[in-house]
Amino acid sequence: MTKQASTPPLHVGHTISARKATLKKLASMPPSDRRAETQALLLEAGRQLFIEQGIMGTSVKDLCSLAGFSRGAFYSNFSDMEHFIERLAHEQWRTITEAVDESLEAFLNSERLPLVLDSKNATELASRFLEIMPISRAFHLLHTEIVSYLARSCTAREEMRIEYRAFKEHLGRALSSALEKTGRHCILSPIDTAELFLACAERSMCIGLAERDDDLKAYIERIAPTLLVQLTVPSH
Repeated sequence: MTKQASTPPLHVGHTISARKATLKKLASMPPSDRRAETQALLLEAGRQLFIEQGIMGTSVKDLCSLAGFSRGAFYSNFSDMEHFIERLAHEQWRTITEAVDESLEAFLNSERLPLVLDSKNATELASRFLEIMPISRAFHLLHTEIVSYLARSCTAREEMRIEYRAFKEHLGRALSSALEKTGRHCILSPIDTAELFLACAERSMCIGLAERDDDLKAYIERIAPTLLVQLTVPSH
């Protein structure tokens, strides 16, 4: 007599779906102080692990182990790993844009702001911009991981790609508005301006890290003054 394969009861699938729905609801709710602290610790663990071993080399178990939490704590705060990556990227981009806005406001209110941008004062202006840009080993590796994730992943949500573009557009508008104060107008769109400077900054960090040079700004410091002059025209 042939024995039929047993099938799981229908309520098992329903239970799993209900659990996922509950976790997703919890993850989307405004966090309490305790949950906010847990999320911050998990995100910091994620930053460290993504920098040192990459997104693809990091598991939920790794995150929980470093942060000192159980898997249950992770899934009470993030619906899944993709949600976690999106939150980490959001925090990274938000931190940078806030720092850029704060630094540029101080720059634009400075009494030393050059009224005319030429080759003589372009070096000083470039140095001001470079003070704002987060050029470091940690930033380079984390930014590369996030962008590589967007390039590799077929499941990354469109909202994350839209936010990444908005981040670059914000940087471009900030740079363009600062240059307008010097009487110069960017010949490129804000996002193309940001793409160019980010690319130069990334190349500068790559060169410094590959050559074991502590000065990761050396390359971009050499070319930024020329870029500022050549990629702008008089506003009037």
